Amino acid sequence: MGYNEIAQLWFYVGYIKTKNQEQAASGVLDEATIATVLKEVLRGLDYFHSSGQIHRDIKAGNILLANDGTVQIADFGVSGWLAANGGDLSRQKVRHTFVGTPCWMAPEVMEQVQGYDFKADIWSFGILSIELATGTAPYHRYPPMKVLMLTLQNDPPNLETNAERKDQYKAYGKSFRHVIKDCLQKDPSKRPTAAELLKYSFFKKAKDKSWLVHSLIENLGAPQPISTSAQKKVQSGRLKKDKEGNWEFELESPAGSDDSDEHPTIQSNQTTRVSASNYTVDKPQSDTLNLVLRVRNQQRELNDIKFDYTPNTDTVDGIAHELVTAELIDGRDLVVVAANLKKLIESSQTKSDKKSVTFALHSGVSPNEIPDERSLTGFAQLSLIE
Repeated sequence: MGYNEIAQLWFYVGYIKTKNQEQAASGVLDEATIATVLKEVLRGLDYFHSSGQIHRDIKAGNILLANDGTVQIADFGVSGWLAANGGDLSRQKVRHTFVGTPCWMAPEVMEQVQGYDFKADIWSFGILSIELATGTAPYHRYPPMKVLMLTLQNDPPNLETNAERKDQYKAYGKSFRHVIKDCLQKDPSKRPTAAELLKYSFFKKAKDKSWLVHSLIENLGAPQPISTSAQKKVQSGRLKKDKEGNWEFELESPAGSDDSDEHPTIQSNQTTRVSASNYTVDKPQSDTLNLVLRVRNQQRELNDIKFDYTPNTDTVDGIAHELVTAELIDGRDLVVVAANLKKLIESSQTKSDKKSVTFALHSGVSPNEIPDERSLTGFAQLSLIE
């Protein structure tokens, strides 16, 4: 709800108990649900823009869903005024402030050359559309500076930008893709307004609020527990150096397997994905430290990665780099893993009683997760093994 007072627009936003779209959309949403959510967002943007305001941070994390299925735009902390049609001409027609969240930020906001207007929100709306379909924004795995570079240098993203396999998002039709394509035009003058987007055929698929209550709140309201069987299903292997000093990963068959003679080897200069969850460095020496890194993999399963550290032979940076190369940890976590490995090793050398260290990961959490140190969601733990 909003009202005008002395040429200022005030908004009252009620407290909403349910999860936001970022937390609720733990998977891929169907077109009807996406159209219903996006249509309400467009209505909000149309009202906001016509009142001379620009939001500047449209993303799933700022779209709230009430218990009755009402969709609301939240977080106006970085919003700004613009001269609306027939409004106060003393206000700026464009803005130049560098604000927003990189993955959703329009190219003209990044460049800060000609300035930007309402159309920056339309770009963010296009990214939001991809986010609701795929679960994440394009380039979400990269650090901010890399996101800026990819956004400015690459062609505009689409559904396939987030795809991990061919035809992963082929179920989405032309009308939805048309919305995304038009919103993500690098030339802001070619992007439609919120009012124009509301006339697109895709939004004829939108349902009423009760649809969202059923499709999102009732079906996705509670997180699915990790099954015990999934936690116990663990592969093991050995991380060791060959005669030339190159690291290699030798996978072992699970206990009780009839395939104990098969040990596929993946060298560090190969790009093959490694999904093993227990690794050991094969270099037994008297001063060698036995360690284990407990961290969640890309499938969000807890893995124990066992390895040895030999002073004057190994380096914390080298081991962390090999963990990244083998895709056992995210590249963004290389520095923090190395730093905490060094901290734990130094602690052991001073005969400290400290046997483990838990730390936050720079890679963060998945869109449907909340950071939690106890369950190691967004965290990892390094421990010394006696």
